Amino acid sequence: MQSLIILKFSKGQKVKILETLSDIRRNLYGWVLVQNEFGEQAWIRQDSISAKLLPNEGIGEIYSVSARLRKGRDNEKPKPGENLGLILDLFIHQGEIISFGSWERKKYKQYKVGSKERLKYLSKSKGQVLELGNARRLGEQYDGETGCWFGYEYNSKIGLQESEINSTQDLVFGGDIYPKFPDGEIQNGVTDEKYIQILNRISNDLSKYSSIEEIKKGTVRPLKCEGEHCHTAAWILPDKTYLFSTIEAIFTGEVRRHYSLFLIVLIKDGREKLISFLFDKSSESIGRFFYKITDMDSNGIPEIWIEDINSHGESFEEKIFLLDRDSFIPLGTRYWTGC
Repeated sequence: MQSLIILKFSKGQKVKILETLSDIRRNLYGWVLVQNEFGEQAWIRQDSISAKLLPNEGIGEIYSVSARLRKGRDNEKPKPGENLGLILDLFIHQGEIISFGSWERKKYKQYKVGSKERLKYLSKSKGQVLELGNARRLGEQYDGETGCWFGYEYNSKIGLQESEINSTQDLVFGGDIYPKFPDGEIQNGVTDEKYIQILNRISNDLSKYSSIEEIKKGTVRPLKCEGEHCHTAAWILPDKTYLFSTIEAIFTGEVRRHYSLFLIVLIKDGREKLISFLFDKSSESIGRFFYKITDMDSNGIPEIWIEDINSHGESFEEKIFLLDRDSFIPLGTRYWTGC
C-alpha cells in the first residue's frame, strides 16, 4: 500500500474508483484505491474525492411525481384531464447540480415560466420513456414576491392509471439529460428478521465510534431497529443487496431529544460491509432517511437521494450522493429553505 500512496494526484484530476475501505470497524478505514486516466493507481483518503454528474450541453431538469393530483394554491382548480402531480426537484447544468435556495431573478429568469413542454416520463410499470403532456405550474404569481425557489408544483396529464404510477421510482425529466432506471429492485418497509439482526448488531458495534457522548458512553439506551422507529429499504441486485436504514429514538425529559442512526450496509456472499453511517442528535431533527435511487446520466453509477427530516415530519433539505464501488460520495444538495 505504501508504494502506491507516494503518487501525487493533482486537484481536479479525474479518477476511477477501484476499491473502497468503508467499514470503520476494519483496518485502514476511509482509504480508497483509485486509478487515473494514465493507468496509475494510488490509495487516497475518501474525503478527498468529490463528484459531479457527466457534463451535458445545456440544462437538464429532474422532477418527482405523485399519483395524486397536487391542488396547489387555494384558487387553483384542476383542468380537464389533469391526473398527475409533479414537483421540480433540481436543475443540472454542465454536469453540476443547481440547488434550490435564494436566487437572482435576472440570472434564473429562464425558469420563471408558467408551463413546461416536451417533458418525458420514465415509467417503471411500462419500462419505457413516455411523452408527457404540458405541465402547468401552480402559484406562479408568488415568484416576484418571494424571490425564492421552493420546488415548483405542477399539474399535468399522462395516459397512465393511478395504479401504474410509481411515485418512488418514476422520474420526469426535460432538457439535455437521459436518465435510466438503476438495475435491480427497490423494496421499502423491509422487516426481514435476518436484516434486522444485522442492523442491530452493527448499531451496537458503532456506538463506541459515535461523536455523541451519551451514545458513546451508553447513558442513553442503545438504538435498536424495532417497530415504527426503524425505517429500512433494500436495493436488491443479482449478486448483492444494499440496506438503507434509519434507526431512531425519542427521549423526553427537561429537553426533548431525537437520536438517530443512518446506515448503509452491503450484504454479499453472506457477508456484511458497512458503507456509511451517521449518528444524529437534535431537538428539531429526526435524522437522515433514504428517499430514492436514480441514474440521471445513465452511466451505471447510481445517485442515492437522502432526506433530512425534522421533528414535524418536514424535509427542507435533500442530499444527493454517488454510490461508486461502495464509496458514498457527496454530489449535491437540494434545498427547500426559501427566504
